[in-house]
Amino acid sequence: LVDESTLVASTKKPVPYIPVAYTKLSVVGGPSINPGYNGRLGSGFSAGLDYEYGFNEKSSISVGLLFNYGGDMGIESLSDSTFFGLTRTEVQTHSHYKNISALRLPLSFNFKVSPKHSFSVGAYADAIVAVRFEEQKTTTIFKQDPTVENKSGLAPKNSFTSFSGGAQLGYSYQYTEGLSIGISYQHGLGDLSNDAHQNLSKHH
Repeated sequence: LVDESTLVASTKKPVPYIPVAYTKLSVVGGPSINPGYNGRLGSGFSAGLDYEYGFNEKSSISVGLLFNYGGDMGIESLSDSTFFGLTRTEVQTHSHYKNISALRLPLSFNFKVSPKHSFSVGAYADAIVAVRFEEQKTTTIFKQDPTVENKSGLAPKNSFTSFSGGAQLGYSYQYTEGLSIGISYQHGLGDLSNDAHQNLSKHH
């Protein structure tokens, strides 16, 4: 007679060891919206790479490198100048500082509450690449029709800081094995504009 317990034990295959820690490299991207100083909403986007290291099934850390194109900030300044020569000349300049382009380095701690739902908290640092602006200059000479000049392009580098940063919160849903969708909130913690240019101190 054969002992059944011995037979069952002998037919079991050894379970392979699978380490709990893991690493993952992902392509991330999506649209963004932001409130402007002028009360309007701006729209932009971000795209790049994200590297995640998992300590276990529940917790992990992520670091990324993104190109972030922010929506219209709504930072505007208006200046008036008056010149007296052979006649009186008034110059009104309206500057509108709009989109900021930056290289963003986000760092976050992630916690899974279930296999498909996870939350994150962390911080980010931005290296400002460029700020786009539009400017309208109206020149009025006494007893003459005003002339209007419009120009747009990149704002002077001393208009804004070179680096900025803030805190972020996020939620993500694992839609499929290779695709997750989510939403995140970023809150800046540093000044963007400099005091010494175009009366931008009111926007701090």
